[in-house]
Amino acid sequence: METNRTSAESLSRTSAESLSRTVEEARNELHGVAQYISDTADELTGIPAQIKEAIPIITAPPTQQEPSHTTYREVLMMESPFNRPAPNTTTCCSDDTRANTAIKDRQLLLDIGQDHPSINEDTPRSEVINQIQKALTNLQDPNGPNLRAKALTPTHNGRYIIELASAEAATWVRDPIRKLILMESLGSSVHIKDRTFNLLVPFVPITTKVDDKHMLREIEKTNNIPSNSITQMKWIKDPQRQGRNQRVAHTLMSLNNPKAANKLICDGMYLDYGRLHPYKDKKEALRCLKCQRWGHMAKNCTDVKDTCTGEHRHSKCNSYSTYYCISCKSSPHSSSDKECPKYKAQLESLNARTPENSMPYFPTEEPWTQVSLPPKPSGPIIHSQPPSERTHPPGPTNIQQQTINQMLQQQEQNPQQTPSAPIINRRTLVPLGCSKPIRTSTPSSPR
Repeated sequence: METNRTSAESLSRTSAESLSRTVEEARNELHGVAQYISDTADELTGIPAQIKEAIPIITAPPTQQEPSHTTYREVLMMESPFNRPAPNTTTCCSDDTRANTAIKDRQLLLDIGQDHPSINEDTPRSEVINQIQKALTNLQDPNGPNLRAKALTPTHNGRYIIELASAEAATWVRDPIRKLILMESLGSSVHIKDRTFNLLVPFVPITTKVDDKHMLREIEKTNNIPSNSITQMKWIKDPQRQGRNQRVAHTLMSLNNPKAANKLICDGMYLDYGRLHPYKDKKEALRCLKCQRWGHMAKNCTDVKDTCTGEHRHSKCNSYSTYYCISCKSSPHSSSDKECPKYKAQLESLNARTPENSMPYFPTEEPWTQVSLPPKPSGPIIHSQPPSERTHPPGPTNIQQQTINQMLQQQEQNPQQTPSAPIINRRTLVPLGCSKPIRTSTPSSPR
């Protein structure tokens, strides 16, 4: 009895503990379900507000987007290196070149006629400065930049270079209407010359009307550069001196926008369904085409010497094969020869004073235009050539292909000569290095 009582108490105790654990687990599960129901109820409460906000968007009429008409040419222009941002790389442009470019951006060129009533060669410099500053003050706008002249430099041909306080002021004055007002304030015979950027355009068809303004506007439109950027286009060689069968010639193009000039250099110029390759017109040493000397032009020359040192002009020279260099005082070459030592010395001196000659583009604020070409080699270029003498030993000269009949005839003619080939007769063949002949069978003649 005592044993049965102890077993019953142990069993009831175990059952009570198991029931207690089950109740606790059920309570925890019910608590989690209650929390989930509460969260779901909160989410369902916010759904009506979201539906009200979405109804106007759903019921609104769809907006029609205009189709984009991007042409193939526009896509190519987007990928052009002129429109691509340049990488952040160190440029080869020197500080002096940047400073020189900034000064040129602030300058204006005044061309004053000889019939001007108050400005001439005898006018004091202070009076010229006062008249120019007075005209700039009359052009001053309260909303515009400060129009103050910083420097005035006279040129050798009677012109004046005015340097303003900023590049913005010079650009503001170059506006066509303001430029006309400034010229009227200075006098009727005063002209403000635009700064030009010259390009050499080779192999232009001679049928192109370079003096036609409509043709220049068509070139601007085809090459996607600003209108009125091309101020002039002319033939380098007189068209009357062109050959009978000549089809193309070189031209000189002048532009008033450096970015447009750089675009034509970088992307090429399209003309008459052809792609041309303009390049920058570099400054060269000034040489007179009349006396062939350096430092002045033919219109200011009083000499009559020609390339052959005769007392006549170049157009009347008949000694086409007679050369004489005025600079070198020698006759191996003419004065216009590019290999003349004096010409090379003048060119090196000019390139040292003009670093823009080593730059393929006109420098602007864009980094890819501020690069320089590598210097040319100073010494002569030595071209590699194969060796003139043979390096391998010569082979045997007595190698000769012969037939058996030819070898037999040679053996019969010179029986005493030591052969360099196997000794052959009509029935035996003795190879070199063998002492016994090898018998050969000869076909029997048919009976």
